[in-house]
Amino acid sequence: MGDEEEPDGPDDPSSDGSDVPYSAAANAIDDHPVDEPVMFTRSHQCPVCGMGPADYAGWACQLAHADGTGLFFESPGCLLAYVVVPRAHPTDAPIERTWFVDYAETELFDAADGYLVAETELENQHGPMSGSPVPFATRERAVAYVDDADHLGEDAIITMDDVDFELADFYRGNRMPDTPTATDD
Repeated sequence: MGDEEEPDGPDDPSSDGSDVPYSAAANAIDDHPVDEPVMFTRSHQCPVCGMGPADYAGWACQLAHADGTGLFFESPGCLLAYVVVPRAHPTDAPIERTWFVDYAETELFDAADGYLVAETELENQHGPMSGSPVPFATRERAVAYVDDADHLGEDAIITMDDVDFELADFYRGNRMPDTPTATDD
């Protein structure tokens, strides 16, 4: 009896993702073309919150893993919550491409070429899930957004390389596990 392991709890992250409060596998497709985004459809569902990306065209985003596993999100905040918790991914293949809808132009762009504004006054946003970073295809558009916001400086302009657990937790704290990675006990 003394040799039995304690079950994983909320403070003991599981390497299998069982401590993550959402299931990405149920919402993934296995035939995403990887090199280009696909049209959002009513059948797509955000793995983090369950909302339909097609209902939020101005905020919807998507990503593709290298093996063609694709996921769709109704907002950048939910996508970040997924990205920073690899144990929640339905595949071991790395994320190959990510696409956001440009806030100013409402067209999809490759996140590797774009910017996010780490918006902090979420009560001023009129998007889904009570706030998200604001995506822009060009730095000029991100700077224009920041210039119009008295509470933000250019240091709020980031790229996907700057995204971490703390930022994702700011936007989706109630949908995040307690820690970013599983522990090796």
